Amino acid sequence: MITVRRATPDDAPAIISFQQAMAMETEGMELKSDLITMGVMAVFHDPGKGQYYVTEEMNRVVASLMITYEWSDWRNASVWWFQSVYVIPEYRRKGIFRVMYDHVKMEGMECGIAGLRLYVESGNVRAQKTYEAMGMNGSHYRTFEWMVCPEPRKDDTDSFHTPRVTGYPPERPQDRRTARPQDRKTARLQDRKTARPQDRKTA
Repeated sequence: MITVRRATPDDAPAIISFQQAMAMETEGMELKSDLITMGVMAVFHDPGKGQYYVTEEMNRVVASLMITYEWSDWRNASVWWFQSVYVIPEYRRKGIFRVMYDHVKMEGMECGIAGLRLYVESGNVRAQKTYEAMGMNGSHYRTFEWMVCPEPRKDDTDSFHTPRVTGYPPERPQDRRTARPQDRKTARLQDRKTARPQDRKTA
């Protein structure tokens, strides 16, 4: 019998393995075990981040998803977003996601949500047809994003640092004023080397 329930920390190992498998299947990306473990456990430690659901058959977890929350000021209610949906290969095309969708939808309506949303890759036509068959509308919005590429670095204590963003922050005018005299001289020479002939005449 297929059952859907809210996940507990005991389900974390299955959820972590599912996310690693999905990243490899969909993007050829190997998720670092330490990083994904911290990411999954953060949801269990802080319910404001989201809620995991799992599907079981005969006490075996065969699928999972995460719900995150978006506040809609227009509707004075939350919109629930489906994230991190994964069904193990042998249970795909058997209606597992539909069962999970119906369960989450019913629970959300009891909580007074404004609606449900998810995003799907533009080329994944099969998934789009599945969502349309469940009554979801994909023509109202387009999703745009800007994402930081994580560059996790470990120190001697094996802890992760904040990812670096190359090229940020940009140089500010006051940075030159506070530079050492020799640095300012070098900068002026470099500026003159790259200036156009007519600019050097007026410099």
